[in-house]
Amino acid sequence: MNLESRVLEPSVAEQLADTVYEIGRDQLTKGCYQWALQWLDRAHDILASQNPEELSADRSEVQRCIMHTTIRVLLKTRDEGSISRAWNIYHELEGETKNELMLWLLKLELFGADQSAIQDYYDVLDRVVRQIHLSDVNLAMILHHVHELRRRNARLAHNVLVVLLSERVLIMDQIAWVERTLVTIIWNCTTSPGLSTMTDTLEELLDTIVVKTDSALSTSATHAAQILMLKRIEALYSQADFDQADVWCRLALHNVFSGSGTSNAGKLQRKRILCAIGRSDLAKCQEVRCQMSDSIERDPATQYLLYKAALRCQDAALATECLESISKQQGNDSNLLYACVLEAQKNGDRLQVIRALTQVLEKTSYQAIAGLHLPALLRLTARMLIQELESEQSHKQHCIDELCEVLEGAAAAAKRLRRDPSQDDTFTCVELDWFSRNSYNLALKMCTVWKADATLRIVQVCSNVNRTAGQVKRTPKADSLKFIDLYPFDNNAEQDSDLSLRRLFCDFLGCCLLITLARGEDTIEDQLRYYLTLRKTMSNFRTLVKQQLPKLEGGAKSDLMRKYSCLIAFDFEAAARLKAWASLEDLIKVCATLYSR
Repeated sequence: MNLESRVLEPSVAEQLADTVYEIGRDQLTKGCYQWALQWLDRAHDILASQNPEELSADRSEVQRCIMHTTIRVLLKTRDEGSISRAWNIYHELEGETKNELMLWLLKLELFGADQSAIQDYYDVLDRVVRQIHLSDVNLAMILHHVHELRRRNARLAHNVLVVLLSERVLIMDQIAWVERTLVTIIWNCTTSPGLSTMTDTLEELLDTIVVKTDSALSTSATHAAQILMLKRIEALYSQADFDQADVWCRLALHNVFSGSGTSNAGKLQRKRILCAIGRSDLAKCQEVRCQMSDSIERDPATQYLLYKAALRCQDAALATECLESISKQQGNDSNLLYACVLEAQKNGDRLQVIRALTQVLEKTSYQAIAGLHLPALLRLTARMLIQELESEQSHKQHCIDELCEVLEGAAAAAKRLRRDPSQDDTFTCVELDWFSRNSYNLALKMCTVWKADATLRIVQVCSNVNRTAGQVKRTPKADSLKFIDLYPFDNNAEQDSDLSLRRLFCDFLGCCLLITLARGEDTIEDQLRYYLTLRKTMSNFRTLVKQQLPKLEGGAKSDLMRKYSCLIAFDFEAAARLKAWASLEDLIKVCATLYSR
């Protein structure tokens, strides 16, 4: 059949044109653009071959559909001359229809296919947004063109979206449309470099949404928006742009996103603290802290960040408060406390390092736990305390007390672990040697600087000055916490001699401190208690010195003799004060024997 002839009846021609048109449209949906174009051209030619006066009223509508679909196919093919032909068809259609909206939509597609027609594309899209009846399909179509426009100019796309949201969507009772449009706006702002500073406009939109809808966004929309903003926040934070990162955090915490949940809100508020830390702005940290809920503020992760901020801004009170809070809440996990130690070291704040270390020790109750070498932790803490004591700006008495507690805790832990077969290698002889030597050397160095009772505590850590006379051998007693008592029994003779001398020196220093405390004590009961302890310590010294004197020669022997004679005088004073009259005669005899040598 010759489709271009006039032999067909007008009604048959219309039906045939409609059928051929459907075939062409079907080919379009299948992506067969050349075939679709051929069939659409045939449909157009069938109608064009008829006398317009003989066709029905539906003929114009069918012809417009054919022309419209042909334009769509030409835009898909994009071969040479297709765009030009599409515009020719558009101008032809423009003279035949009074449907302005359809013409604007066609023009939108035509400008969308022309990468250079950016301003024209925007102008048409803006007009369509303002005039089109909104529905789910039309909203999807508008957002599709917004995405196309964004590829060319993100700012113009942003302008269209703002108009769509503020002038069209918000006046309709469709919260789903509001959410979809807002998420698109946030996506555009967070992924387009030129729009990252459009935060003021975005904040105004969020405020308007709260006022117009009087409700927060759904959980899914909130999470989608916050995920987009968090990506932008992380990018800004990694670039050290703390001001802009904080602004985006504040936007992500807007009331319109109140359905985000405690976890997301806490994450964003902690990021604000990190931004404030990056700017060394403690005031901003405190401001963010005041805006937090109690549960978020008490979260250990939040407390750790506040601790970092306090260190940077040298707020010792806040740092101590946060450290104590972390210690109370972490259960058996001390990882955050370790992080606090490292952070304090990084900031060069020795006092805070000490506080964090002591919190770790208290948290673990001086126990050896997995991943922690307890002796190393104790040594580090002791060293830091000693360094702080040697500094000019030291809180001396507090540090002295802390040091005594650490060394006493170390002695107790060593005793406990040495008795446990599964952990007896935690405190090796090398570790015991470090603690015993350093305790004695520290006590000797500070005996004229510290108060006598504090120095005595250090001496007692090294060697038990309260041993009874019968315990001269290194046999650990149930109540002994002292390092020298914890050495193994299978040492060589040289090490045994060294330990015996060290114990003698500890006993000598202990007796000197005890006589000082006794003489300076106003309470009779306490004074007598010091004297009694001195006599017990002297008894131990006397027994042990008899074993060591024959082994010594020259200056070492003379020095020990001088120490012995000094302690006999102290023992005599103590016996007299305790009214141990029977002991005085023995002491005189010992003294006579000593000086007869």
